[in-house]
Amino acid sequence: MKTLYLISSCLLAMIVAGCNNNPKSEANNTDSTKKDSVNKMAGHGTEACDSLWKYVYKPERFTVHKKCATVTGVIAYKPIPEADGDYHIRLKLDPGQENYLNEKNGPDGKQHGCLVLEIICKNKVKQADAIEPCKDCYTDILVPKLGDHVKVTGTFVTDNEAGHGWNEIHPVYEVKIIK
Repeated sequence: MKTLYLISSCLLAMIVAGCNNNPKSEANNTDSTKKDSVNKMAGHGTEACDSLWKYVYKPERFTVHKKCATVTGVIAYKPIPEADGDYHIRLKLDPGQENYLNEKNGPDGKQHGCLVLEIICKNKVKQADAIEPCKDCYTDILVPKLGDHVKVTGTFVTDNEAGHGWNEIHPVYEVKIIK
């Protein structure tokens, strides 16, 4: 019985430590123990991608094409921190995935032939309408660097906000570096 208690205690400690391995959240500079750990806790599949939607501000601005999509490619430009707390990242897709792009993503468009990735609520939120949605969001999603070859999973959307119209993975649920 004592051995079972010890094993249970150790497992619980490992789970808690694994879900909260970053003592401070950059999103709002607050103690992450008070936040949801949406990446490791959510699981896999469509439910995992859905787990981040409650943190997206003005979700009605998107047309959702696929709730959970995975793409691969190379980070073509340095990730840009935005006022809404998101990272705006441009991914040059690997061959055979051109169907994820539209004319606004094209080489003559604002996204220079890249698919946009949005890692949400990762930075200090300065945009008023994004503060509340990001309030309890803590993600440990990797922000890739320029030149990284990555596999990215999240919701495939068109951003219909005025002046946009390009396709994105928004929100990004997971980023893995491909070796």
